[in-house]
Amino acid sequence: MDKLIGLSLFFTLVSSSAIMEDLAIVRICNATDSVDISILNDYMLNHDFNTLENHQLRQLSCFLLCIYSEYNWMDHHGSFKIHNIKSWMHRAKLPTDHIEILLKRCITSELTDPCTRARHFTECFWSNHQVKL
Repeated sequence: MDKLIGLSLFFTLVSSSAIMEDLAIVRICNATDSVDISILNDYMLNHDFNTLENHQLRQLSCFLLCIYSEYNWMDHHGSFKIHNIKSWMHRAKLPTDHIEILLKRCITSELTDPCTRARHFTECFWSNHQVKL
């Protein structure tokens, strides 16, 4: 479970209570939408879905949906709660123009499967936030 602490870097501002909250959410989601720890760790380190087999990709995608649902960024049907995402991004001190660009690029209505939408948002966030927007 110690290796999952890296997950908190993406989901919340770092503090002792935030990490404990993150770990609790990871445990909840691992109970309902389990993902192999090696798959999660590999993804958190490399941010690359391309190395996963189809069933692993699906597991991780649904795990991400659960995480976003627990953080109240999405509902279980795949609808985004944009206000909540924006609030988190502001608290994480992302520049407002970057927030707008990320949300415009990363929230798409073309995808209908909730797990796929969560995965797309994650891929888009990592690929667009890692470089200067």
